[in-house]
Amino acid sequence: MMSRYQLGRREPVGTPDLWLKDYVQTALPRWEAFLRRLLRQDVPKGLAPAPTAFGLERFYPISGWGMLANDRLGDCVEAGSCHQVMAWTASHAIHTLFTDYDAIALYSAITGYTPSNPNSDQGTDMLTAAKYLCSTGFKDATGRLHKAGAFLGLQAEDPAELADGCYYFGTALIGVNLPSAWQDAFKPDGSGVWDVCDSPIEGGHCVVVVGRRANGNFVAVTWGSLVEITPGAIEKYCDEAFVFLSQDFLNGQGKTVEGFDLAQLQADLKAL
Repeated sequence: MMSRYQLGRREPVGTPDLWLKDYVQTALPRWEAFLRRLLRQDVPKGLAPAPTAFGLERFYPISGWGMLANDRLGDCVEAGSCHQVMAWTASHAIHTLFTDYDAIALYSAITGYTPSNPNSDQGTDMLTAAKYLCSTGFKDATGRLHKAGAFLGLQAEDPAELADGCYYFGTALIGVNLPSAWQDAFKPDGSGVWDVCDSPIEGGHCVVVVGRRANGNFVAVTWGSLVEITPGAIEKYCDEAFVFLSQDFLNGQGKTVEGFDLAQLQADLKAL
């Protein structure tokens, strides 16, 4: 039976150069001083853990995310990249619009997909995409360029690190090995829950985690709506995750909604 929704994440091809775990857990004095500067709090052991419940989904209407062609193409990584920007800017009351055309243009730029050649619809590996988002960037429906400054890898199977990364950087782009049953568990009204299940793996999929509910489940954007993902499902099915440093997640004072100073972080990363 044909899936109602498409996937599109290819097998990982490598690992990131920078990891969040090294950034927040190192005992080097320069990092301790840096973190205290950055967050204006005493953090001798790294960043304070994320709160139980948080999320950017509250800033965006559930009906506004858009499928971004992932119902007919394997462009889940590109659709997720667009959804990520939408969530970041919405946290500062800026409505950023992406259309199917924009997502497909990004898919073509990263992978060489050609609409006239269906065989070129082969999906995207997330690491290649992450590098492209930082080196080149992509445009929204109004022609505005969105380019991330850097990205950090997460320990994909660790729900606690996923929560911390998502909380401090706004979102996390994650890759999962998607069980076939999750196609039916997904609900367009956002009420679906993805949990550990006895179902064969259909393929790789990319979604954007934008928060965590009080019940401990993560909130992700995919296929034009929201879905909850249990911590157990993250541990079993997630094998790739990145957070991005982006100007889109900053307010007029150069800070995120959680007080993170991107310019200072970029300066310290360059000093390593």
